[in-house]
Amino acid sequence: MLDGGTFDKVADVIGEGDFHADAHRALWRHMAAIHGRGQRLDVLLLLDGLRRGGDFEAVGGSAYVAEVCQSVPYAKNALYHARIVRRCAQQRAILHTAADMMRDAYAADCDPQAVLADAETALSQVGGNKEGALMPATEAAAAALARIDDVAAGRSQPGLMIGIPEFDEHAGGFFPGELIIVAARPKIGKTALAVQVADHCGERSRLVYYASLEMSPLELATRSICNLAQVNAKAVRTGTLSSGDASRLVEAGNTYAARSIVFDTRPALTVNHIRRAARRLLRQGLRLIVVDYLQLLTPADERVKRYEQVGKMSAGLKEIARTLGVPVLCLSQLNRESVAGLKRARKLGEGLGLHQLRESGSIEQDADVVMLLDRIDNDAVCQVAANRNGPTFQFRLTWVPGSTRFDTSSAGGYAPHGEFADFT
Repeated sequence: MLDGGTFDKVADVIGEGDFHADAHRALWRHMAAIHGRGQRLDVLLLLDGLRRGGDFEAVGGSAYVAEVCQSVPYAKNALYHARIVRRCAQQRAILHTAADMMRDAYAADCDPQAVLADAETALSQVGGNKEGALMPATEAAAAALARIDDVAAGRSQPGLMIGIPEFDEHAGGFFPGELIIVAARPKIGKTALAVQVADHCGERSRLVYYASLEMSPLELATRSICNLAQVNAKAVRTGTLSSGDASRLVEAGNTYAARSIVFDTRPALTVNHIRRAARRLLRQGLRLIVVDYLQLLTPADERVKRYEQVGKMSAGLKEIARTLGVPVLCLSQLNRESVAGLKRARKLGEGLGLHQLRESGSIEQDADVVMLLDRIDNDAVCQVAANRNGPTFQFRLTWVPGSTRFDTSSAGGYAPHGEFADFT
């Protein structure tokens, strides 16, 4: 009220719901209405709005409005005061969430998973920071030029190389803040591809957080150790190892143990679980998050429709990538229609389509990169069907059944998207 020009700055920090007293919420609401109409904040306009809105007596009348206006001598500390209000609002929200958790946990019909889901959703909304959303072109240009200078001088690498030459060369790897979706039908090898990417990064001391909802760390580590030792994984499963196989596996196991990979296989894993774990690992130098796979995550609210659940989970993973500045590689299933559609596509020489991403169109919207993986026998192709910041293209891979992995040394056949998707 002392300086109408401060309202925009303060409104970036707090809103009506951040005030504890009902009277202050009403005052803020009416001031926001005046400002929204393009009028200068004025005591008379505020009092008139309070009368018209039926809130005049509720806020204490003109005497209390005058008291509020006289409570500070000048306006230059408005932003500092707003931050105090915001901090207190966050403290209250945390206390209310804790009280709700205690009440629900003591209930006779308590569902622990529902209590946790509600608490995680509430707490994720508490920590939001409204400031810092605006950046003038001068600052954006300075930041971009500093990054370009670091890359040109070799002080940093723009993308995270994933060990697939065709992808690294043409896409530049995975970039901080990106959500990368690898989609395929069951048993095509999307987990194998994700494990290869994680192994490549982990071998080079780039910390990987691998959230696995389908395979245990024992299974994933066994697969990687067999690849390192060049031992057929079937020999481990059937117990037909030779003495030479055993010694190579031990040596490979010791090598694999030094890789920077952390597995998370907790049951009922949610996006909030992944967010908290990733935040802790960020202090240790986290470089990549892998989620295997999207449709197996536990939704925060199981009461909403399935496509809404999947949409919120993909949006949550994108938010994690953006706020933590770490690429998120998320595996996803293709829908049932893709099986029949794929047969027609092969006959027509066309590849899989983005519309076949299972259960939610939000996946395509949230993803920065969508890679569609397919294979007939040992012949595989990966289509980079969507790339927000680069070209779309496709390349061939060779599936090695005994090692359950893709041979990237023989990868090749790069082509613009859509030119050689016919496998026949």
